[in-house]
Parts: sequence; C-alpha cells; structure tokens
Amino acid sequence: MKTMLSLIGEQPLPNLLMLKHIDPDEVILAYTAFTEKVCEKIRKLYPNKTSAIKINDPYDIVKILPEIREIFAQRNEIIFNLTGGTKPMALAAYSLALEMKMPFVYLQSEGGKSIAYQYAFKPYNLMTDLTVEKVEVSKNITIDEYLRIYLGEYNKEDLKNDFENTLSKILEEAKRNSIFDEVENSIKHGGALEIDFIVRHKNQFTIIEAKTGKTGRSKEGINQLNTAAEQRYLGTYIKKILVIEGEMGSNLKELAKEHKIEVIEIFSWDNERKEISGEEKQNLVAKISQLLGE
Repeated sequence: MKTMLSLIGEQPLPNLLMLKHIDPDEVILAYTAFTEKVCEKIRKLYPNKTSAIKINDPYDIVKILPEIREIFAQRNEIIFNLTGGTKPMALAAYSLALEMKMPFVYLQSEGGKSIAYQYAFKPYNLMTDLTVEKVEVSKNITIDEYLRIYLGEYNKEDLKNDFENTLSKILEEAKRNSIFDEVENSIKHGGALEIDFIVRHKNQFTIIEAKTGKTGRSKEGINQLNTAAEQRYLGTYIKKILVIEGEMGSNLKELAKEHKIEVIEIFSWDNERKEISGEEKQNLVAKISQLLGE
C-alpha cells in the first residue's frame, strides 16, 4: 500500500494537486494548530483515504522527527510531499526520507503550470545521489473541489442583471469551444462573499466581477475581488478580473493594477439589445484565456 505524507500549509491547493497527481492509497496529513481548518477541508473531500496527525511544535525539528517517524513504523512504501508546512517540518520530513531512502516530491506552480518535482534516492547516503523527474500535473481540480476546499459550503444563486446574463453566454460559448474547461456563476458563501463568475482552465482559476453604471466606476468591484481573494476565502492562487461597462478612471485603474486585478472595459454594451460587439467579445475571452496561462 502506497502512503503519502503531506505537510499542510496555509494554502490547500498544492496538497490537493499532489494528492490527485500521486494518487496514493493512503494520505497522512501533518497539520499544525494554525492549519487545522485547512486539514479538515481536505479530509472532507477524501474521508476514506485521509488521516491526520498534529505537529505540536512546527518549528522544532528535534520534536517533529519522532512524531513523523512513529506513523511509518508499520508502512513500507512511503512518499513524502514537502510542498506545504513550515520549513522545519519540510527539513524533518526530508531527513526522514533520506534515512528511509524513500522518494519525495515538491510542487512548483508558476507561469500557468503546475510542475511536480519527483525525487528518488540512489542506494547511497550522499544528498547528491538523487534522481529527479519533472512532470506537469495533468489531473485537474474542478471548480466545485476548489470551492469546497477553500470555502467548505457554498450556494449558487441566479444572475443579477442583463449584463451578467450576456457575459454568462459569452463564457459558456468559450467553454463549448474548449477555450475554458469550466465556468460557474453566482457563487455565494455566508453573508460576506459573492462571486459573479469563476472560470477554470486546467488547474488555473480566475474570478470575475461584473459591474455596470456608477458601481463600475467605483471601488466596489475592486473591494469585492480583494475580499474574495483573501487567504481565508479563495486563497492567493486565484486570479482576479473586473469587467465593467464603460471606462474606468485612471486612479482606479492604478489601484486595480496594484492589487493585480485585470480590468476589462466594455464600451459597446447595448442595454436595449442586450449585446456586446463581436470584437469586444473576442477581446474579453482572449484576455481571460491569457490570464489563465493559455
């Protein structure tokens, strides 16, 4: 039976990606008092495959080592996922991997791709006696999995206006043409979080806030996106797009840029015909696709 030890950090996405990529028979989640809620959300997605141990002092390698070593006394095939946790936790896990001559992995997420570095020891004691294989993670996380691992429970509501309905049709058409893999709209969590759209391609996600009229030329959309992308909600991996009807002032554009929000201005919106020009439709889809790493 293949067992993976996964060190839990503040962001659950890397752990979920490696769980799906490695696909072990059993996953042991090593969490701390600070990351207990993250651990609980992962366990809810995979209740039959996961168990958990608490690392009591995540900065003391001497104390961490026996806590980890104990759980592997009766296990023969182990892989160590060093992506999350504190640096001392990763050092302790690496030390144990070296001692047991077991493989370990690390996930790199940059440039729209998720790359798994898979290391294995040669039958020697030197750190340099390693083999490494770099593999792009091909198994995808769905929007539902992403939302549940970050938010837990959430609800879906109706689109609020004609502008959102039109954008929804554009995004759905792009999905049918395989430009995006998934599109969901009108996500609500509790009383504080509302998301107009969330779009996924492979393992890249973006949230989209749609605004018309005066609200489009105010800070409201920027504030909503920043709230949604907080660590306690959708996490720091999510990308942010603000689609507005009309032109945004230069000061707000600078503010949006500072918060890494892509602003897409729609000038052709026809409120009577409920349409956007073909050129702006193409530009909208192209910018979203570019942000998703395509």
